[in-house]
Amino acid sequence: MYDKGADAFFYTYSHTMAEKADCNTISGMSHKVYLGGHYVNGTAYWTSPLPLTASMTATGTDAFIALPRLLGGDNYLNSSNIYVVYKDITANPPVIYYSKTAKATNTTTGGAFSVLVSDDQTTNAEKTYFPLKVWASNFTYGIAVAFNNQTSENIYNYPIWNFLNGTTTATDSGLSYTALTSGGGAARLSGWMLTTGYTLVGGWVTATQGTGNYQIGTFYANGTVNQAASTLGNIRGPLNFFPDVNGAMWVGWTDVDTGNGLTYAGYVAKLQGQIIVASGAYALSAVLALVAFLLASIVAY
Repeated sequence: MYDKGADAFFYTYSHTMAEKADCNTISGMSHKVYLGGHYVNGTAYWTSPLPLTASMTATGTDAFIALPRLLGGDNYLNSSNIYVVYKDITANPPVIYYSKTAKATNTTTGGAFSVLVSDDQTTNAEKTYFPLKVWASNFTYGIAVAFNNQTSENIYNYPIWNFLNGTTTATDSGLSYTALTSGGGAARLSGWMLTTGYTLVGGWVTATQGTGNYQIGTFYANGTVNQAASTLGNIRGPLNFFPDVNGAMWVGWTDVDTGNGLTYAGYVAKLQGQIIVASGAYALSAVLALVAFLLASIVAY
């Protein structure tokens, strides 16, 4: 995670230690998570990484008990706090945890982990959640999770939920994908600021197409829909977003030959113009519709 306000990068890593019942028997694996940071010149933001309290302990000897950890700030330009999110897949039911740590050089202790949401393993009503992203605008920040929900015998609904502004109550992001087969779900999310709120782009994996379905929507600061979600494109290769020095948001992607799995073309285009400018003004560029058309036509399959 790069924080513009601090001009520093932040990261997490974990330490694993065997828990022994006696000298010969391992009863479990203790996992500690740490939060560190470095300025762009290479010097440390904190003297030593901060341990995040109340980490996880597996009941068995499985060393990999959590889905990948996410971290992000609570403001697109200058965060006050850093959130770390992970899912403990050995818990019964599995649980997503989050912590909040003050982004300040005098912080000495990382935030304690708290429950964000737990899977529902009730018979005939199983619902599962997967952490996707900690994203932020200038007004709103959120922890995004993928929600896998079978709504009927042959209908599988894969929305993205947001836990906005530090709450533990889920809000529908407005981005969702419906399939006739199981085995899919939201796989990634990107978010950034707009003057009226924020933009979200979600990506789904489907059992029939593999990776590739991307949707985009814009939202007001309170989470309500500004521009309804629409398909940005169907892409088999990687896709990434990056702002330029003038504040415009760009998208870069590659296309893949599905016959042999090789990348055969790469593209770059401006997605939204002038989301940040030196004068402090913000605008949503009309190039959005053009790029959506180009993505859909160039990489459709």
